[in-house]
Amino acid sequence: RVFDVGGGKGIRGIWDSYYADAHGAIFVVDATESERFGECRSLLHAAYQHAYLIGKPLLIVANKSDLPHAVGPDELADALKMHDLPEGAHRICRAAVLSDAMVGAQATDGIAPSLHWLAMAIQADFGKLQERCMKQSAEQEAADLKKKEERKARLAAKRAAREKEEAEAAARE
Repeated sequence: RVFDVGGGKGIRGIWDSYYADAHGAIFVVDATESERFGECRSLLHAAYQHAYLIGKPLLIVANKSDLPHAVGPDELADALKMHDLPEGAHRICRAAVLSDAMVGAQATDGIAPSLHWLAMAIQADFGKLQERCMKQSAEQEAADLKKKEERKARLAAKRAAREKEEAEAAARE
C-alpha cells in the first residue's frame, strides 16, 4: 500500500498516524523554494525521529529540479542537514516538472530508478520492517482505542455534569 499524505499545515498533524504502517517514506521538497528549506528541515527531522519512522528507508524527492532556480542535491542535502538524520537508508532524488525525456538526464535522476532504490531498500530488510510495522501498528491501534475511550469518558462526564446542572436549575424553579 502507498499512502499519499499532503504537506499543508492543516494536514501535518496526522502524518504520525501513518508511520506505524510504513515500511519506508518519501518526503517531497520543492527544490526551487530555498526560503522554505528551514521549515522542510524541521518537518523532515521531526518526522524521521519519530519512534515509528526512525531508521526506515527514506527517499527525499527534490521536486522541480529542472527549473532554473532549483538547488542541486548536495546543496539540498546540506540545507536539510541530512548528515544529522538518525541512522538509516536515505537518498535524494531529483524530479522534474517536465518528463525526464523532455529535460534530459542531467536535470533529474528519474523518479523510477529512485522508487526502485526505495523498494530495494525495503526489500533488503523486509522481514525486520514487516515485524516492526506489525508491532507498531498494534501499538498505534491500542493508543488510538485508548484515546477514543478517554474522549468518550470526557464527553459522558460533561453530559452528566450538564444534566445534573439542568436538573438542579429545574429543581430551584
